[in-house]
Amino acid sequence: MVLQYETKSEELFAQYLISQNLTMFTHEPNRGKSGKKNPDFVVQHDDQTFIFDVKEFEVELLHAGQPIWLDEYGRIREKISTASKQFKQFKQFPCSLVLYSEDPLVNLLDESVMVGSMYGDACVSWKWNTETSSSDLSTMVSTFHGDGKMVYVNKDIPNVPTGVGRVQNTTFSALITLRWVKPGFLRLRKYFRETGDLTFSAIDFDKGESHLGVIVWDNYYARKPLHPDMFCGPYDEHYEFNKEGVLTRLFAGDGILAYESLQQELM
Repeated sequence: MVLQYETKSEELFAQYLISQNLTMFTHEPNRGKSGKKNPDFVVQHDDQTFIFDVKEFEVELLHAGQPIWLDEYGRIREKISTASKQFKQFKQFPCSLVLYSEDPLVNLLDESVMVGSMYGDACVSWKWNTETSSSDLSTMVSTFHGDGKMVYVNKDIPNVPTGVGRVQNTTFSALITLRWVKPGFLRLRKYFRETGDLTFSAIDFDKGESHLGVIVWDNYYARKPLHPDMFCGPYDEHYEFNKEGVLTRLFAGDGILAYESLQQELM
């Protein structure tokens, strides 16, 4: 039976799952409670059930003369809010939101945007010396404040320290960025830089080579994390954000490491 997908992102995620031998999945199965939207994908792995909802960002056309105000978090947070309502009926399972974008104004690759969407607007803070009325910039640290979808900060409560709030969305295991990695394009740039050949007559590689991969952004507050050996393909990355506010890359596939090495050569 050929599965029919409503969106491009659903079709691509199915392709990705198959490429990673995660073939025990169903698309929009009848698991939702009466009147509730079913999850996009239910994946069986290592005798566990994993729930995934897949959402995409289409290009929003700008009109001539229209002012541009870029809210890097807003559209992502809207998707998180929608998914969190759908996940309420699946709290017994690890639930993750997969995001895919063809709109260049939605940056799903930027760690500050993705982590900021989860934990609050990215900012910096430092200590203030009340005796001298001066700041101590040596204490400057990166942090997040307000509007995060994994931690709720009540701005109406006075004297609440930055970043302190009520944990929410513990059903979320992770946000997942679904993206294309295109080493063929980088090799083409390197070839042109080295040869200046605009005809590309002597290339011995596939200039259109591209691979589907994911970036996993773990939810520090998740009750049920993803399985540790899921999403560990050659073009995958896995990040963890801990309570000390440190974002650590836990995993990068061989294909990503080679891609980054090629990027460094072209800088």
